[in-house]
Amino acid sequence: MPGRLSAAPFSLDVIEGLGTGSAKFDLNLIAFPRYSAAGCIGRGPGNVLRIPASDGPVPPSPAAALDGITVSWEFDSDQLEAGFVTGLMRAYQEILRAVVRAPRTVLSELPLVSEEQRERLLLRAFGRQDEPSADRVPEAVARRGR
Repeated sequence: MPGRLSAAPFSLDVIEGLGTGSAKFDLNLIAFPRYSAAGCIGRGPGNVLRIPASDGPVPPSPAAALDGITVSWEFDSDQLEAGFVTGLMRAYQEILRAVVRAPRTVLSELPLVSEEQRERLLLRAFGRQDEPSADRVPEAVARRGR
């Protein structure tokens, strides 16, 4: 019959578009779980839907076959700068790393930045550690900030 596939088995990969090129909100964060189990329907990197070759019905991957998560960030560039969103992405990644390292950590105790970034921010905010400070050397001349 016309319109029917007569050759089986076959496999199919579907790539779904994540963005439309225009953000509907200031910031959209969409997470897609990826599953991978032999002989099952699954999602791979880039939200690629994979349906393996089969002569019969193909079951979905079980929840235990979670293989990762693809996260799509879409933002309104008139409202947010790319550097700001990149910072949010880094903070999100750091939180996820911390959750994986210590899953029972209280949310308020999770770090928003890496230890290296934290040190850089502290140095930027308070100056170099080896410079005299008013509490350690009160007679030193104060340096004017930029």
